[in-house]
Amino acid sequence: MEPIRPKTVYLMRRSENRDLDRERILRTAFFLDYGISIEAPVFSYGAYGKPYLAGLPYYNLSHSGDYIVCVTDGQEIGIDIQTIKTIHSGVMERFLGSNELEPKQQTLLWTQYESYSKMLGTGIPLEGYGFRNGNYLSAFLSDGYVVTVCTKQISGKELRICPVENNH
Repeated sequence: MEPIRPKTVYLMRRSENRDLDRERILRTAFFLDYGISIEAPVFSYGAYGKPYLAGLPYYNLSHSGDYIVCVTDGQEIGIDIQTIKTIHSGVMERFLGSNELEPKQQTLLWTQYESYSKMLGTGIPLEGYGFRNGNYLSAFLSDGYVVTVCTKQISGKELRICPVENNH
């Protein structure tokens, strides 16, 4: 049996050019995870607007504050990064069913919700608490962010954060 490896999340500081950031982090992730070189990615879009690269493994991106993150997998996958903060009580109650948590726990729960809806490709309007059935790996970053990955079947026990240089 092959050992379970950590799930790698690629983390890069954002520049002013989101398109270049997206392409740089995607190229890095696909090359390091699969040995695939992507020079000029051609994006296609699912029924709800979720982008994908035809003929390649699944990926997902997220950005918040200073960072953009990317993860790849052989199955549908979602990722979210958020700055740790208090989330409006109405949002917490409507989407997450609770508003009695500390900011760190609120943000963790919100990243689970978002990564689950991104894995499904439905976007934020997902109603109900079905997201609690997702398989999650999360990491708290030292500078006040939380990153969560959601897959249908978890393929590791921890996240490995891999910094990517942004040289533009």
